[in-house]
Amino acid sequence: MGELLAKNKEIVVPGQIIAKGMDFLPSHGTYRMNEDVIVNILGILNVEGKVLKTTQISGRYLPKKGDTIIGKVEDILMSGWRFDINAPYSAVLPLKDASFDFIAKGKTSQNTSD
Repeated sequence: MGELLAKNKEIVVPGQIIAKGMDFLPSHGTYRMNEDVIVNILGILNVEGKVLKTTQISGRYLPKKGDTIIGKVEDILMSGWRFDINAPYSAVLPLKDASFDFIAKGKTSQNTSD
């Protein structure tokens, strides 16, 4: 029978054994050595059923499909905007994905009825 040695949402460090036994499965930021699941990045432990993974809390953010992000506009392009999302790469939001409503130059969504 497996044993979980760390709690969900606990900060974990590289080399820390977070589970013993074969009942738990390693995922992102963790690996198995013999019957132990060990952390390989500084992060927050996420326990999803029997799957153990860590969310990195140091370094650059690596977005995944479906993530909600906050970014700062770096550049206005002919076809959209380029954002700094504090990741190794910038993000591009195409105009066609931003809005179907006409936005006049110099107007904001709050005062388009002028």
